[in-house]
Amino acid sequence: MRVRDRSRVIRTVVVAAACALALSAALLGSTSRPVAAQAPSSAASCHHPLAGLPASGATQGQGVPYLCHVFVIMFENHSYADLTYESDLPYIHQLARTYGLATQYYGVTHPTVPNRVGFWSGRGRTLTDSVKNNSLSYPNLIDQMSAHGISWGAYYQHSESSTNAHPVYNYLHNSTLMLFKDIARSPARLAHLHPLPDLTPALRSGRLPQFTYIGPNFVTNMHGTFTPGATQFNFQGAGLGGAVGGAGQHDAYLETRGDNFLHTWIPQILHSPAWHQGPAAIFFCFDENNYDASMPQNYYYVSNSGVAGSQIVPAGTHVSGPTGFNFPGGVLGGGRSLAIVITNTARHVVSKQQYNEYSILRTIEQSWHLGYLGHAASPGVISMGAFFHGGGAPTPAPNPLRPTVVGGGYPVALNGTPVTRAAPVTTVTGPSAVLRPDSNPHLTDFTDHQAGATLKINELSPGALHGDLTLKILSPASGVSFSAQSNPAATTFVPSADDSGVMFAPSTVTPTTVTIPVASPSSKVTSTAYITGLMVDVASGVPAGAVRVQVSSGATVEGTVTVGTVGRPQAGPRPVLLAPVVHAGSVAFPFVAPASAPRGAHYEIEVTGSAPTSRAITVGTNQFFLGITTVAGPVLADSMAQLTNLAGKEYWVRVREMGSSNGAWSGPRTFTVRVPGSLP
Repeated sequence: MRVRDRSRVIRTVVVAAACALALSAALLGSTSRPVAAQAPSSAASCHHPLAGLPASGATQGQGVPYLCHVFVIMFENHSYADLTYESDLPYIHQLARTYGLATQYYGVTHPTVPNRVGFWSGRGRTLTDSVKNNSLSYPNLIDQMSAHGISWGAYYQHSESSTNAHPVYNYLHNSTLMLFKDIARSPARLAHLHPLPDLTPALRSGRLPQFTYIGPNFVTNMHGTFTPGATQFNFQGAGLGGAVGGAGQHDAYLETRGDNFLHTWIPQILHSPAWHQGPAAIFFCFDENNYDASMPQNYYYVSNSGVAGSQIVPAGTHVSGPTGFNFPGGVLGGGRSLAIVITNTARHVVSKQQYNEYSILRTIEQSWHLGYLGHAASPGVISMGAFFHGGGAPTPAPNPLRPTVVGGGYPVALNGTPVTRAAPVTTVTGPSAVLRPDSNPHLTDFTDHQAGATLKINELSPGALHGDLTLKILSPASGVSFSAQSNPAATTFVPSADDSGVMFAPSTVTPTTVTIPVASPSSKVTSTAYITGLMVDVASGVPAGAVRVQVSSGATVEGTVTVGTVGRPQAGPRPVLLAPVVHAGSVAFPFVAPASAPRGAHYEIEVTGSAPTSRAITVGTNQFFLGITTVAGPVLADSMAQLTNLAGKEYWVRVREMGSSNGAWSGPRTFTVRVPGSLP
């Protein structure tokens, strides 16, 4: 997640590591297919003194061939789990099942700059994004290629705040290459940086450098915003997200734009003369996973799982963003993300080897016999030679991933829960903000980890939320508590990416309170905060009634709202959902069957990440699940924790009774429930 971006540049070598088994959920059919990998053309081959050397590497057949052309493209801040389950990434999913898929690709560290500097130099010691241009003296890949006569070029898209008709190019300021002294101070080297449209005639004519780096802007690389602000933490799979430039650019919008960017440029590469001159590769990857300090369950603190190069950072270190997001100490890895390698020497190859940015650098250096820079020489860094050999036919698109529907009478406590009407959802206006729960779910007696309502908080004036948000259970006085294993999180919506909204640090949970620190208040505009992931435990014998929570900002009490009602709904003409019950790897959706339902009636359970009604709401997860059950409390179990690993994502759930006439559904109705994220 770069607060600044130093090279929103896609490294043209496509490593789109993404999803192996999990990818099956997202690998939905698409209207077009990537160009199949083709053998190098003998008619137009590259000539170089090294071209006749055997493939370099530890063993013949697993080494890296001399590459006539290399392309590198790097995107931003999305996790392996997130990308795996998104259905708005059809082209990335096609690439992953057609070419080389790295299922264990990790960012070196957080935030952005160390990862990108690591790719160019093998050095990841620039801990923050605050490194200045013209400040690094590290030897880099440009130095190596220049010394060995390897031609190179970097092509950058116009700024996300400009248009194709009126482009503005900022790469001479924003490129990571500008951090290196021997590039920023060299007019001859700066002449190798070009606007992205220049790449099209270069591809068509065949007059292309041997190494090509492609850099999209902040929107098409799926990062989100240019100016640091609350939306920077919302786009990457965390909650409802914010709008950019008033265009409503939520995570789904960014993913669609990024997918379209690849669908525009990769076919041009695969159809170009350069692609057929000899062995070639595209490395596409994400520099790191979801960088959201307010939501540790989104893997903010995940290490690189043993891949060399991650830093050991002491507790309290300010890594990036406001000072409220200080690191708790330990290995600061970049987390698991996506990488894909497209070559014209192999077909579909899946590798479970651990890779990171240093692996891409090492692979390029190995191909061209350049020697190894920094961590690229480490024994713990493995080159990606496996993607250049063998492989089978493209993997056919499987059916969407379907979690197991576990039968039985779950939950047993449903029958013992008293019938009661849910307390009405009311809006409360406090001294500083307006509070409104999104719903009031029914809670089952003697059940843990039940999803409470999402709470919406609108500031009445900029900076109104300046003290820690505290949620305290007022009633019932005993028997209801916040789940210790939950991870409530606050995310923020602001009208524009240029507006700085309120930012929150990770929450702490006690049985009676949830505290979400304000890392920095909003400045010029009012913010809308969403508190998601609230889960409550209900003990046995708790009387029916509303669970009421007092909301405070610092010492200011804003009001009391209802986040759930202990009790089950009265049976009616249609099924009625209760609050979801969230466990690691499974989510239970208890419901009350219709009063007139015949014994053993079948019900359709639909879980979707986009509203199944006409409600104009954009969400960042578009996965879909449909299951059939005969019981009033099905459990959807999934070893990949598909429904629980994306905290803050919104899920809509509906239950419909199957009719008896030709399998049709009778009286379909939609019930909406938000499912919070995973347990630690």
